[in-house]
Formats: sequence, structure tokens, C-alpha cells
Amino acid sequence: MAGPAVPDGQLPLPWTGVTTLFGWEDSLRCVREAKAGGDGRPDPAKRRLKHIPYMDSDSYGICVCTATAASFDVEFLTFDARQEYADYAVFAEPIYTAKLSVPSGDAGSPARIDGPTFTGKAPFPDSSAG
Repeated sequence: MAGPAVPDGQLPLPWTGVTTLFGWEDSLRCVREAKAGGDGRPDPAKRRLKHIPYMDSDSYGICVCTATAASFDVEFLTFDARQEYADYAVFAEPIYTAKLSVPSGDAGSPARIDGPTFTGKAPFPDSSAG
């Protein structure tokens, strides 16, 4: 579910992943603030899953993974949900892509995730998107 319709000129409310990343209390606060005409954005200091750099559990798309000796690369391609009912003979461009990479490291050292980097409009709740 994509959340409520957004009037022209206003930013959408960031429903995606709020409960998972911030917990139900902050999610409920966001909904109440938004209904009262407030900002309705989660507090970055309350983020519980700080180790997850990117989450978009509300979109339609595909994930392309490439594994090499140098890295494990992931590209998420997100499409407009309306494509579901469109003419599939016409190629649909993604709304945005998100790329992450896990470079090969030394045995026994913790894995490092590089990214995400976005092409197109970065979705909530990525904090690196500014």
C-alpha cells in the first residue's frame, strides 16, 4: 500500500519501512502528526535497524544481483505500480534504481556495504539521500 494521495505541490508522507526501521511507536506518531497537518517524518535518532542502509518495502520492482570475485553487487529497479495494467509490449523505465555493493574483503573481517547510490528520486527512508 502506497499511503494517501498527495495534493499537488506537497511532498508524500514517507510510509515505507517506518515501522520496520523505527518501531511501531514512531510509526504511530508519524501517522498522527501527518493527520494533524504536521510533518509526519520519523526521528533519525530513534532508528532501530541502523545496520540496514536501505529499505523500500512498499514498491514494485526487481532486483538484479551480480557476483564476482571482487564484489557482490545488487541493483534494485523500482517501477510505477500502474505498469501492472499497462501494455507490456512497451518497455517501462524504472522510477528509480538503488545500487549497493559488498566488496570482497579479508577472511574473517566484517563485510562492508557500499551504497546505496540512487538514479532518479531517492525514496524514504534513506538518510544519505539528503
